Amino acid sequence: MARTPKDCWETADMIIELHEAIKHISHYIGQTPPKYDKEYWVKVKKRLQRRRKKLEKLILIGELDVEHWYGDEAIRKKMVDYLTIQGVFKK
Repeated sequence: MARTPKDCWETADMIIELHEAIKHISHYIGQTPPKYDKEYWVKVKKRLQRRRKKLEKLILIGELDVEHWYGDEAIRKKMVDYLTIQGVFKK
């Protein structure tokens, strides 16, 4: 089944949400004394980073499989530009 561009943009939004969550967790880990649940949050951060990398790979080199009248490369370029503006991808 072909995906709509809206589905692709939902993936981009998920990457942004994961990026923000990872930033907040990193801040929490840096501020929390070691005797608290730091080890748990380090594991959560690693899991979120792996999920984010999979989604980024889908966008950057994966087959978007969008409906035939949309161009995969055009959508991919717009998504990468959007994520770069949001600060998720670095130039």
